Amino acid sequence: MKLETYGAGEAVVLLHGFTSRGDSWRRWGWVDRLVAHGFVATLVDFPGHGDGAPPDAENTTITALAAQVVDMLDQIGAADACLVGFSMGGGVALHLAVEVPERLRRVVVAGVGDEAVNAWHDDKRIAELRAAFAGEPAPARWTDSIVRNAELAGNDPRGLVSFLRHGGWPGGLARLEALRVPTLFVVAEDDEYMPTAARLLAELAPAQVLRCAGSHHEILGDPTVQEAAVAFLAQGRIE
Repeated sequence: MKLETYGAGEAVVLLHGFTSRGDSWRRWGWVDRLVAHGFVATLVDFPGHGDGAPPDAENTTITALAAQVVDMLDQIGAADACLVGFSMGGGVALHLAVEVPERLRRVVVAGVGDEAVNAWHDDKRIAELRAAFAGEPAPARWTDSIVRNAELAGNDPRGLVSFLRHGGWPGGLARLEALRVPTLFVVAEDDEYMPTAARLLAELAPAQVLRCAGSHHEILGDPTVQEAAVAFLAQGRIE
């Protein structure tokens, strides 16, 4: 897992979404905002994304992605850290919050909804997405923009198919329970990929929920969301 760090202070690890890459957080303004508030912004590239490792069936499950984040914390010498996760990265952050809460101080999650739970996602939609990324003929048209997102980020869509072959994204979460890590959950009211989050919120019972206008990706550039996230992370700052 490739990583980059910016700034000085307490560690905040930023986990990107499916088809994106770590440096997308810089483009959206998150890195500058975190550094200005005295945090170290740590960017990672998941396998098949940006400069991440080659993806395969072993390193692209949500369990494997979460283990890579824990290994990265060990690599930078962080006993614990804050996480900000978007979409797939948000699913990884939630998995870590349930499985290893002792490694996390605070978590901000955005772009995640009921479809992120294995038992609740639509298998037909996952199959359509898998076909589109594999380059199979006549894929469902709704997948076009997601494939295009991968291409615009410089990622090979065919290389990301393995994420969609074993439950896949957005079906990553298997075990849910009330969170023991303070968590801010950001819900985009017009999210075209994760249109509902009520069941997930009821199961996880996050500390705070921020609802805002905007589509799946628009909330990343929303300064209100960024300020709320930084303020939430600062509440747990170690003096």
